[in-house]
Amino acid sequence: MALLSLATLNCLTLSKDARIIELENALDKIKYDIVGLSEVRRKSAGEMDLSWSNGRLYHSARLPNHTAGVGFIVSGSIYAPASIDMLEYSTFIHKVEQAFHQPFRS
Repeated sequence: MALLSLATLNCLTLSKDARIIELENALDKIKYDIVGLSEVRRKSAGEMDLSWSNGRLYHSARLPNHTAGVGFIVSGSIYAPASIDMLEYSTFIHKVEQAFHQPFRS
């Protein structure tokens, strides 16, 4: 069984494409398969190919006050375009957003 390398990052903002390039440069220095992102702050929900890493970024939309938003990056080594169903992705992101905005329960 192969292990996945997971990482998390509070990226503060990816609202501009230049910040995505900075993120790709930073991620180039570590080994990862999937990176969970918080505070993405993109204008709308969506997905995009990452040109330098051959990975894929999936993200939710920011809140009206320009905060929050979550996402994840799937590395080029495991990304296969046909393997990710957008309906499943949307459901996953919605559940993550709901959990993010709920009070912490111990």
